[in-house]
Amino acid sequence: MQSSINKKVDLCWVLSFVAEQSNALSGEAMHAALQDGTDAPLLGGGNGVNISFIAGTINNDENMRMARMLFRATRGKALTHFSEPFTQDGKSKIVYMVVFQDGQVIRNSVTKIADSFMGSRFDI
Repeated sequence: MQSSINKKVDLCWVLSFVAEQSNALSGEAMHAALQDGTDAPLLGGGNGVNISFIAGTINNDENMRMARMLFRATRGKALTHFSEPFTQDGKSKIVYMVVFQDGQVIRNSVTKIADSFMGSRFDI
């Protein structure tokens, strides 16, 4: 029962971090569009590019290793964002969010790497 509660707490942390990051990304897209003089935001502008997100929690000391593995596996086509550390059940954890162009091959790579860190993973 405790693992189920921990997974729900992880989900709350992940959702709040993803909401914060998505607001920042859409704000930057709007700012860039205004600078260029265009009307449409850069993300979701109807150009046929789909962006996917995978988010979850891992131990705090594994964030750099995860970022390097994702960069190498995707050849730099995935962006990884990390939150500030938080403590849950005496363990220091961190929330990650991976942003990548949607495709089955890159999704499989990102999912396998995220699952190898033994944390919680959520498809956003």
